[in-house]
Amino acid sequence: MNVLFISRFGDSYGLASRIAREGARVRYYIDDRRYAAKGTGFEAPERVRFYEPCLDGADVIIFDMSGLGGLAERLKKQGRPVLGSSLLADRMEKDRSYAQELMKRYAPDVTIPEYRAFGSVREGVAFLKGEKRPFVFKPDNMPASKTFVPRKDDNSSVISVMGLCPKDDIDFILQEKVSGIEVSTEGWFNGRDWVEGAFNHTLEKKRFMDNDRGPNTGCAGNTVWPCAEDRLVRTLLMPFTGPLRENRYRGPLDVNAVVTPERVYFLEFTPRLGYDAIQAFSQLMRTPSGFFRGVADGAKRAELTGGPSIAVRLTMPPYPLSEDRSGEAVSTKGMKAVEVPERLLSHVMLTDVMMEKGAAVCAGTDNVVGVVAASGGTTEELRARAYGMIDEIAITNDLQYRSDIGAGDSDKMARLKAWGWV
Repeated sequence: MNVLFISRFGDSYGLASRIAREGARVRYYIDDRRYAAKGTGFEAPERVRFYEPCLDGADVIIFDMSGLGGLAERLKKQGRPVLGSSLLADRMEKDRSYAQELMKRYAPDVTIPEYRAFGSVREGVAFLKGEKRPFVFKPDNMPASKTFVPRKDDNSSVISVMGLCPKDDIDFILQEKVSGIEVSTEGWFNGRDWVEGAFNHTLEKKRFMDNDRGPNTGCAGNTVWPCAEDRLVRTLLMPFTGPLRENRYRGPLDVNAVVTPERVYFLEFTPRLGYDAIQAFSQLMRTPSGFFRGVADGAKRAELTGGPSIAVRLTMPPYPLSEDRSGEAVSTKGMKAVEVPERLLSHVMLTDVMMEKGAAVCAGTDNVVGVVAASGGTTEELRARAYGMIDEIAITNDLQYRSDIGAGDSDKMARLKAWGWV
């Protein structure tokens, strides 16, 4: 099998490495040259400077991040097996006002928290000063880590964060803060319909430190739970069959929501590979290469091996920052953070690494070393296996990770089940 990854920042490199170990020929292209050091020096996946010569003969072309929808559409019109990107997907994720209107139009049973769209920071601040209800700051065309959720139920901290914006004229929404269990519901679409057997729910920890303290990193780890076509799937995913079919979209659609006993509150779409949920979910696939090719080829059903699964993100300082306070660039390039024995390679997916003098060392681009993942059993058994592997592979105390990934997640899933949602 020939697999081509077209990546923006190299986030999927660890997943591509696993697919290469399954025996597929994997070629890997990174669009943003700032991340070009990722994966250099390894025999597989094969790093390429240009994707165009690799298109012919590719059994599946995997896009790993939003922002490349125009290229994906062009390749799709050429009849190529594209997975994971489209112009519709880009807009669903990046244009937050459009996402809210899309949910209103197709899923009327979902509650949209009150929101206001702005194109000026000053106007947004003026609105917040007249509000007693807490609001969340969500800028367009930026990663999830730029979303700011106030810890206390007032808007003073939100106003402070908005004051740090480099310019006044940015597009963003202010969305009313809601309380409940935050859960993502994902399905995989094959161009015409949902792939049976591929639905799942994710419980994610976004902040850098234990007990949800520190900066919002987008993801510090998660648990993924395979599911049937349950009430959340029917409520959040099934209404979008029509627009996805019209777009001939192939790939995942994840809907992030806050759930209470009575309601589902929509937060955002993630119509692409989600990190680090995809690494956890890949543990449930018989072979990731077969799963991805099946979706691209229009497979009607996927076979998973059970669940749940877990992923714990590993990083090195100065992550989640890229510079020290003096402005002097800090890099881990060339440092050795982990040593991974052969038997653990299917569970340890390294990302910001390169091969140097026969050893895998940090590439120093974003300092996300990779992910440790495991599947099957109870969440406590998953946690024990994941953290046991981390203890085995870590060779420096500089390696950073949360120690509470998965903690309390089985209780949350039990509450969702008791409420009749899963």
